Amino acid sequence: MSALAGTIGKSASAQFIAMLQLGDKLPKFEDVLKKPEEVPIPEEVSAQLILMFQATDKIKTQEDCTNFMKFVQRIPQLETQAVFFSMVLKNDKTKMVACRNKTITDWATANHYLY
Repeated sequence: MSALAGTIGKSASAQFIAMLQLGDKLPKFEDVLKKPEEVPIPEEVSAQLILMFQATDKIKTQEDCTNFMKFVQRIPQLETQAVFFSMVLKNDKTKMVACRNKTITDWATANHYLY
């Protein structure tokens, strides 16, 4: 920590260490897509959001979108699920896949009061 603080500063080094510790709690994104109903959900909301940011970059197909949404629906907080819904529909890479995805459409219909 001292060497890192001397190189990039105390504040930046603390943030870097926190990010490294959080990274250990994330499931592999490929595992989320392969086993969305089995992969453990990280307890930390920040870890859940990191996976959602990864998804907006890595979702390419309807199957990817459906599988990731199955994972997201297991997150206990509907507000966190809504964050993913907003992210995936506003992202140029994913919005065309997401707007035609039945799982996302069903979620939006059931949770329309959130947005």
